[in-house]
Amino acid sequence: MSIQFPILTSTNYTIWTVKIKAIFKVQGLLETIEPRTGTVVDPKIDGFAIVYLYQGMPEALVMQVAHLSTAKEIWDALKTRFVGVDRVREARIESLQHEFDVLKMKETDTIDDFSTKISQIASKASNGEPFEEKTLVRKLLKSVPRKRYIAIVATIEQFADIKTMTFHEAVGRLKAFEERSGDEDKPVSGKQEQLLYTYEEWKAKSNQERRYGKGKMGTESSQKNKGKGKVVDREKKEPRVKKDQSKIKCYRCDELGHFATSCPNRNKETNDQSNLAQYGGPVLNMMTVTRSKEDVVFF
Repeated sequence: MSIQFPILTSTNYTIWTVKIKAIFKVQGLLETIEPRTGTVVDPKIDGFAIVYLYQGMPEALVMQVAHLSTAKEIWDALKTRFVGVDRVREARIESLQHEFDVLKMKETDTIDDFSTKISQIASKASNGEPFEEKTLVRKLLKSVPRKRYIAIVATIEQFADIKTMTFHEAVGRLKAFEERSGDEDKPVSGKQEQLLYTYEEWKAKSNQERRYGKGKMGTESSQKNKGKGKVVDREKKEPRVKKDQSKIKCYRCDELGHFATSCPNRNKETNDQSNLAQYGGPVLNMMTVTRSKEDVVFF
């Protein structure tokens, strides 16, 4: 099986050691760099381990450790070089531990982003020795924003055993809650938005009709107030302009300035018809009527 070896740099020593240990474990070479007490390593197997270590190191670094004879010596030399002596290592661990303690999730971060930050800082602060799962779980639950995750955090703390819960399980539960709450916070769109907008329009129109006298109640109110004051167009809120009677033409006498209902000729015809009905018969030539009903002269 072809194996792709990671190359050691000045910044990836912690993750490089994790990958190298995994490769050595699969190949049966882990005891060459982490031997058990009283174990004697076969020189042939130790030679394979040295070759593998050289595959994961830059050429300049290989020349610096080429004088060492065993894989364990090379491993310890790299550890001393990149981790430092005890005092430097302790100072570095304390700094990373403080960074781990003050780490908080931002409002713009997702659970995936924040869990990755926790894993990275924890791997550096542990100096090759992983943090306990319960420590990572408590850090995760304590550092997420309470307003957004108070419901799921309270549920986990109440019904789950944090001491036995793995970090990945806690991340999975928070991520599922994040996706669920994210769907509920999404604004409506498409047909739902169109329906809501139509309802708002209808509501505004109904309020306007009730305010300006439309509908049944408005009709009764307008009928009661009919003829009082000036006529107002309730929708436009402007007074109606009365027609100029000087331009109105009577269809009875074809004269301007009045309606047919108030036509003077109509009144005259009504009086003539009344007189004819009272004094009997049509007038042949000309009729004169005096104030006295008995004094009637016909010509």
